[in-house]
Amino acid sequence: MAGNSTKSSEEGPGDDRAPDLPFTGQPKIIPKECVLQPHQLDSLKWMASLYENGVNGILADDMGMGKTIQAISILAYMKESHRIKQPHLIIAPKSTISNWMREFKTWAPFFRVVNLIPTAEYRDVILREQMQPGYFDVCVTTYEALSICNYILKKYKWHYTIFDEAHKLKNSDSVASKFSRMLNS
Repeated sequence: MAGNSTKSSEEGPGDDRAPDLPFTGQPKIIPKECVLQPHQLDSLKWMASLYENGVNGILADDMGMGKTIQAISILAYMKESHRIKQPHLIIAPKSTISNWMREFKTWAPFFRVVNLIPTAEYRDVILREQMQPGYFDVCVTTYEALSICNYILKKYKWHYTIFDEAHKLKNSDSVASKFSRMLNS
């Protein structure tokens, strides 16, 4: 899983971010019944450090270690610590989308999450009714949608982008890699 942020060294006093805060553990906005494991807290601390320093990173744990929850927790950290208003984008294999949506409902029910389905019968309604600026916090979609819906995805200013199974971007000539570089993130 790879993530990147729009934070840059050019942001200054006029941005809408709170001052940098020290990492204090699991974000309090995550429901009390959801508890990050010690290795997940270590990963969150590492990702928070990367974020605070404007550095991208790759989270590469073994399968079943909770990378999805760790990725959601960094978004919760940003919301709690910095009151981020821009939306986030998550691009994942189609087979993992239902898990992403389920984990958001469990771990971060405070986020307004849109599942952008790229098929024409759903896409236009979702774009028109659910993906209006200010009406969603996170867009979860597929690599297929990245190419089909790139014309609309590249119009948004994504605060943070997460690529699940980011090895799909390894070949810089691949369609996914080319379209990912067109995103405003």
